[in-house]
Amino acid sequence: MKNIIYGFYWNFCIHESSPSLISLHYKEEDAIKAMEEFKAEQLKKFIEEEKYSEEFAFEQGWVFQLSKFMMFEACFVKELEIK
Repeated sequence: MKNIIYGFYWNFCIHESSPSLISLHYKEEDAIKAMEEFKAEQLKKFIEEEKYSEEFAFEQGWVFQLSKFMMFEACFVKELEIK
């Protein structure tokens, strides 16, 4: 029987670094939930720092163009086997 856990990984800059393990979870849905919460928090921080409304950021397409949001391309959940 395999012992499986799920890791949530994030790579701040897909061009210059490798992914970092953020958290481990027993269920895949919990890892996905953690990833979605993390992305929402990062978006909130960006909007607060830059003083833009969320709607304006999305309208401008900035969410996926700015380097601060490269992480959205580099967030993923990976199945890991414990030996």
